[in-house]
Amino acid sequence: MKLDFFKSEYEARCSYCAQGRKLNDSELILRPVKGIMTMDSFCRKFKYDRFKRIPKRIPRLPEFDKSEFEI
Repeated sequence: MKLDFFKSEYEARCSYCAQGRKLNDSELILRPVKGIMTMDSFCRKFKYDRFKRIPKRIPRLPEFDKSEFEI
């Protein structure tokens, strides 16, 4: 199973933009051109920065009993 943490499919958001900087203790992003924006918004100058996205955790596999594998 290949673990692909940096998929090419991503959602355009200011929180993933290379130009945006997160403001301290808030849900706002500071952009040099657009100013203050929310984390969910984006603009035409959006440029994806793969290191800003936190990948989703891989779900833990359920534990099985030996009785489930008996014939």
